[in-house]
Amino acid sequence: MNVQITERSEDRKYYIDGTFYETMPQQDNIDSWDYHPSFECAKEVRLASLYCGESDINKVVPDLLHSMWEGSNIYLKAHVRALLGAKIDLNDNNFFDIIPAHVYKKHLGLKDRICEYVFSTHPRPDNYDYLLDLTRVLDQIKRYGLNINTKGFRSRSVQDRNFAKRLAQAAPCCDYNIFGTRTGRLATNPGTFPILNLKKEYRGIVHPRLDCVVELDYNAAELRTALALAGKPQPQTDIHQDACYRVFDGKITRDEVKTETFKWLYGGKSKYNKQLNELYDKETILNKHFFGDHIVTPFGNKIECDEHHALSYIIQSTLGEIVLKKLIEVEHFLRQYKSNIYFTVHDSIVLDFAEEDKSILYEISKIFSDTPLGHFPVSISAGTNYGNMKAVKWRV
Repeated sequence: MNVQITERSEDRKYYIDGTFYETMPQQDNIDSWDYHPSFECAKEVRLASLYCGESDINKVVPDLLHSMWEGSNIYLKAHVRALLGAKIDLNDNNFFDIIPAHVYKKHLGLKDRICEYVFSTHPRPDNYDYLLDLTRVLDQIKRYGLNINTKGFRSRSVQDRNFAKRLAQAAPCCDYNIFGTRTGRLATNPGTFPILNLKKEYRGIVHPRLDCVVELDYNAAELRTALALAGKPQPQTDIHQDACYRVFDGKITRDEVKTETFKWLYGGKSKYNKQLNELYDKETILNKHFFGDHIVTPFGNKIECDEHHALSYIIQSTLGEIVLKKLIEVEHFLRQYKSNIYFTVHDSIVLDFAEEDKSILYEISKIFSDTPLGHFPVSISAGTNYGNMKAVKWRV
């Protein structure tokens, strides 16, 4: 059953095989471009965006439909511009009472045909169930939104003013794009809160919706991923401190070890390349996962790259999927509690945490630390806002 959803503010209609419905009828099988929470009622959901690995439908329109789709977009946007020019607030009025039904019917009918084209030309991805679960969790994060409090924010520099301008134009939510990077790491969509590149000095504007913000973060995640990929044991202490004494006999500082290690990891020239290659066994990792012009991760993801980028791509892609798999598991665990997933940033997940759930924090951290590549130590911090985080004493 082809289903497309028109949603703006509180207005929503379901377009199913040429007919609009005010409520979602029971459907066993749903084909659509985008995910919507109402799809939970279906036994089988096929999302065309996941089949073709592209979040922007405009990039997959077949030649046969291209001119019709482009014309429909132009026509629909013209209606919106006319309404805005007449000073009609689209948020205060029922969008579907203003825009003629035939305009949307034509547009959504074409969207159905684009989806049918994608399903007929793209096989179901091997990791489709994972992609669908991830899409569901990220949609939930987007709809949950953020509590952004700018009362204490002061624009003292050009950088501050630029950030304030960007913030004013951004919706207070994290809207992630799962196809936004080559390595599979998340990106954020334009016009939403820039959580992935939010500078530390601005984190204080992110407040909890419940009682506090809790962050779970892997200790030296990329390097632990490298050790796991090479089949080497994980030190359960600080990984840079461990290398400082075990590899360099304490002759250089922890900070220097960390700096040189990340130079080595990302293809720069470190004066300790030989020692670091031996410590993390770069040769073994590349022999297992690099095939001349592409890499294949332990999860079966194939990414084209040259040898210079191979190691960092293997590690970043593998780690990125580990974090997202753990995100899904933690979200599933939290369904019976008041606390929620708030957002994810690189190698960490952040919770909007309720005081009444403090007894489950240790169990959450155990879920996060138990990765497909073994046990990764997890640091936990908490605070009254995202910029005021303090380490919780115990570590998993």
